[in-house]
Amino acid sequence: MSGFELATRIPAGQVTVNSHHPAAYMPTKMVLQEVGHHIDSIEDGTAATHRLISDGALATTTGRFFDRTREARADAQAYDTRARAELWQRSLGLVSHDDLT
Repeated sequence: MSGFELATRIPAGQVTVNSHHPAAYMPTKMVLQEVGHHIDSIEDGTAATHRLISDGALATTTGRFFDRTREARADAQAYDTRARAELWQRSLGLVSHDDLT
């Protein structure tokens, strides 16, 4: 939600903001301890992340959600403009930055 909201506040020509789930159950310590196995590799996750930051075709793509290397739909609440605005305001309150409203 924060990424989608930030993307509406910054011109895509200056900075792009996208949300990204790089891979499922990569073999990190946390995954291996909690799940006991992995599905994707660290290389899968890094390749998906590298694509998002370096692919010229995505240079002005902003306010989107990617699952691995494909554009996907985030949780429905991420598209609720009122919920995003409230999260933004509450976040600003937590960090005491009234100048970012």
